[in-house]
Amino acid sequence: MQPSPLQLLRHGLEAVHIDAVTDFDNGERDVGFVVSPARMKLSSETDVQDLGHGDGWADFGIRFSLMFQPKAPRSLPYQGTLTIQGVVRMHGGATGLERKRLAVVNGVSLLYGVARDMVCAITGRSTHGQMLLPTLDFRALADSIAQDPQDGESAPKARARARAESPSTAGPPANKARRRRVAPAAARGVK
Repeated sequence: MQPSPLQLLRHGLEAVHIDAVTDFDNGERDVGFVVSPARMKLSSETDVQDLGHGDGWADFGIRFSLMFQPKAPRSLPYQGTLTIQGVVRMHGGATGLERKRLAVVNGVSLLYGVARDMVCAITGRSTHGQMLLPTLDFRALADSIAQDPQDGESAPKARARARAESPSTAGPPANKARRRRVAPAAARGVK
């Protein structure tokens, strides 16, 4: 066993809001209750910021917002939104763009794991009992990560292209809350 080339340096919850769906029929509830993606609208938004780099490594601030709600009336016991910020360090990768893509895909996967755990913990003490969000695949985010501005693409376009929505959903991104930038690595004491 050896350390991963991606390290989660820190993370924190920015916002958590989960509501019980009052007309959900608990008779529909499965004991394990991993929710099928077919029963929910699930969307996310990801913002990425380059926080600095050195020889063979780069730090990235990632802000991940997740929204889940019933796809049809009474199809889901809870609905909610979560926003999580994290800082990851990526070692390796042939280019800066490759490092960024690997950091975003895997960093968002780590932050989604935090969101799943938070939903489990909160709903475990709630009206309809524990709910576990489905496992998701974030590899498609790699294709949405654009070149750095010095390589010819603007930062706003790069951020806009980093937004993602699950393939089982339709509609606008979930959380359009105000954007808060992650402080530069030096300001947080990260090397």
